[in-house]
Amino acid sequence: MLIHELSAYLKKIHSELLIVFASNRTGIPYWLLGSFAETAALSASTPVLVIKPHTKGLSFSRTPRFTVAVDPQKQVSKEHINYILRFARPADAQIDLVGVKKIQKALLGKIRKQKTESAPLSHLKDAERELTRAGLKVNLELLPESKSIPETVVKYSETKKSWGILCPSTIDRSGSDLLLGSTSRKILTLTKRPFLAVRL
Repeated sequence: MLIHELSAYLKKIHSELLIVFASNRTGIPYWLLGSFAETAALSASTPVLVIKPHTKGLSFSRTPRFTVAVDPQKQVSKEHINYILRFARPADAQIDLVGVKKIQKALLGKIRKQKTESAPLSHLKDAERELTRAGLKVNLELLPESKSIPETVVKYSETKKSWGILCPSTIDRSGSDLLLGSTSRKILTLTKRPFLAVRL
């Protein structure tokens, strides 16, 4: 597979980033197969920066600002923290660390409320503390879900005129992200801003 060959080559030359320019492809072939940019973002073992064709008409914040979308139910790994630091420090960028509180079904929500109420904010605060301690400017947000988690993240990045959306995730060896879709893939599909998939 081309992506796997590219990933192996990038490791060989010690490259830390693959940059892909996305197309405007739509319709049934796209729905079934996705795009090369999506495939790369979801399956490459190297972080992938996707540049969308709509970037030219967008408005961006005056100073570097990036939206980092994380799963508030999971601890942000040390590897992802370190990558965010290496990414943001050279530009002295502000990081908007964003989690979305998923709307629970009525019955299920009552059962799980006691166990999950404090966990999301705790994980976000841990990540905020690590990044702030290392010298980054961090704004933490736990947002209520609107129509969906991806739409909530994309809408937030638009209001902040973000320079891009960064999605940390772990490598899924089963390929279920690619076959069934994922939050990262849906964010990539919806956003017009640069998208950085960091799979470590």
